[in-house]
Amino acid sequence: VQAPGVRAPGRLDVGGGTVGDTPEFSSFGQPIESFMVMEGLVTSDSRIQTQGGNYFDYNAMEEAKVQTISNGPDVPSRGPALSMLLKSGGNEFHGGASYAYSSQHTEGNNVDDELRAQGITEGNPLLSRTDQGGDFGGRIIRDKLWFYASGRYRPQDVVQLGVFKPDGTPGNGYKAEIITNQKISYQLRHPSKLVFWNTWVQKYY
Repeated sequence: VQAPGVRAPGRLDVGGGTVGDTPEFSSFGQPIESFMVMEGLVTSDSRIQTQGGNYFDYNAMEEAKVQTISNGPDVPSRGPALSMLLKSGGNEFHGGASYAYSSQHTEGNNVDDELRAQGITEGNPLLSRTDQGGDFGGRIIRDKLWFYASGRYRPQDVVQLGVFKPDGTPGNGYKAEIITNQKISYQLRHPSKLVFWNTWVQKYY
């Protein structure tokens, strides 16, 4: 959504709050018909050109291209075209990890005295939200065969308004994403390269 003309209708992310939501992109008021390619493979819903089922670990991206106009004949739709490449392993071993956390102790609450007088005593506070992941890549055969792997886990727990547990305490809604990527790169005769890529996604709601 940082690309000129691109928007995410109905998916405004505030502090990571769109966990479990399928990303949506539009350009110049066109709500659907975006076209997404990952490692050269089309991942859009082929029927209506939407993002149905696309959940990506953006920390594992090496490169991404977003284009809204003047698309070539390889883009069969009118919406934004997104082309992404996953990171690859190299002759040296590299890896990394990340962790982020937030909860009701790190967010504000707009329930004031006026609302309390109307019987509204609390909102739906965030109980916890974490975003954790890591990646690692390197060589299998120097200058010939490399590997890369990544994983990401994003759980979120939020109080649900009007929902109560048997003991009377507020009920909570849990949703999460688990995303893994595995990639093997094999250098054929220059400049040809053979790439195997697998992604696995689990969504809890």
